Amino acid sequence: MRIFVLLWAGSQAAFWLAWGIGYFFLPDQSVRGAGLAFYLPLETLPFERRVAGIVLWNAVIAALVAGANLVRWGRLPLGVLPVVSYWVHYGLLLGTNSFAVPTLHRAAPGIATLLQRSGLFELTAYTLVAAATFEWGRWRQTGLLWGPLERLHPQGLRRSHVLLLLLAMLLLVGAAVREAATWMGVTGG
Repeated sequence: MRIFVLLWAGSQAAFWLAWGIGYFFLPDQSVRGAGLAFYLPLETLPFERRVAGIVLWNAVIAALVAGANLVRWGRLPLGVLPVVSYWVHYGLLLGTNSFAVPTLHRAAPGIATLLQRSGLFELTAYTLVAAATFEWGRWRQTGLLWGPLERLHPQGLRRSHVLLLLLAMLLLVGAAVREAATWMGVTGG
């Protein structure tokens, strides 16, 4: 749980900074299309399939985070890096209103706006996955880009890790339902 709190707090600092930069310094919709999720053809799907598509996409991202934790760079599990970068990317998306279905106006940084979107829950789920799989390291790279690759003896999943992963999956499913419902409400179908 300590790893989750530290990772979530650090990610929050990066997120709020990115949101502020996006809102105050970048043009409206300037990072639109900067992520692969933008290109998913979900807008044509009925509600249930849209939810399933969002859940599948988020499960793939969560699996990539967990998989990245198999490798450490020094003492740092690599699954931490995509999580922080996703938080920064989401901050920029919010600050520049660069979503596939943008709102009428950019949202100033604030908790109320954050709680109205599903991204907070999706990214918290990714953070939970990174924390739960933090000790999964199988290999450690000691040099920056080269050097000996050391084989590690990973720790097994403890009950607390399984609970974090289950919570992450519940958050991802709930966020997908919320996102699909919001999306269909904004676009009318």
